[in-house]
Amino acid sequence: MSVLALVLVGCVIEGRGNGDDDTASQDDTGDGGNNNGDTWRARGDGKAYLLDGSQDHSLFTLEITGTTEPREGEAYHGWLTGGGSAIYLGEIPVDDDTVVFEHDVGLNAFAQGFTVFQAYSAESTPSAPGEGEILWYGELPTEAAEILEDLLVSSPEGDEGSLRAIETTVETIMAYGQSAIDGYSAVELFREQAEAVSNGISGAAEDVTHNGSVETIPGLEGALTGEAGQAQVILDDFELAWAAFGGNQADKEILEAFDNGYDCVQRIEAFADAAETLAGTTTVCGAESSCIDLMGRVNVQLTYALVGEDEDDNGTVELDEGTIECAIEYASRMMAFDVGVP
Repeated sequence: MSVLALVLVGCVIEGRGNGDDDTASQDDTGDGGNNNGDTWRARGDGKAYLLDGSQDHSLFTLEITGTTEPREGEAYHGWLTGGGSAIYLGEIPVDDDTVVFEHDVGLNAFAQGFTVFQAYSAESTPSAPGEGEILWYGELPTEAAEILEDLLVSSPEGDEGSLRAIETTVETIMAYGQSAIDGYSAVELFREQAEAVSNGISGAAEDVTHNGSVETIPGLEGALTGEAGQAQVILDDFELAWAAFGGNQADKEILEAFDNGYDCVQRIEAFADAAETLAGTTTVCGAESSCIDLMGRVNVQLTYALVGEDEDDNGTVELDEGTIECAIEYASRMMAFDVGVP
């Protein structure tokens, strides 16, 4: 298995003091001689994550509690560093004593080695990390990245992590089914295409249409379902990660992310099985309209396998309704930065 190279590039951070102005008078005045009564101090701690946004792991997410507003005339500014460079995340707003902040950096920050977070308080927009007064710092432990590599980066089964691989497989099968719908020309051909979809889901090599030829989808590696299917591989990888993080002794955030992600994966197979059953029915479809309707229903079930189903029709796929994308988010949350005042 390949080992992800994480380049943890730290910056030389100046001004890690408590906010005192060393040039100010230290006389015992009414304000303690402490920077003319300035009581601002760096405060707060929490977590940061690299979740999926426009790209895999491109959405930097910061959650901080117990902090305070910046000094008048200043703002908080964040940076991701590593990978030989730095990415400016913008101003970080504070709501009372809490921060919930997101910024999409437009690239896979995890894979590119941007695994160090720094924030500073400054009067103007900085041109580089280190400008201003240090506020928060955190970096992704190499151990956490290595533990989750099989799920999110690469695995013995292929050049993608198992969660990324099943995402790609579902999207490939859906695209093939939609192409069959869009290019419908004859029922016999459409039935063969439905056979390819059925075999793609189950990993079988069956001549369902009994025409002497086994139809498959080019480029697919591995089945969605079954004992050796991709869903089971993911569950196995989650269990390996669970053990590596210390099982029940893992941090609270790790335990919660594991439980939620594991539940999301368990829901995948039911939708994939429903899609396979519908694809089998499509191999004996008759009229064009019924063939297209059936293949459309196959893709609906595969969509549920990918993003989950809004079972209560409230317009949102809730935690207990999610599937592959839900599992990817929670696996990513197991890979958190501890962020605090350095």
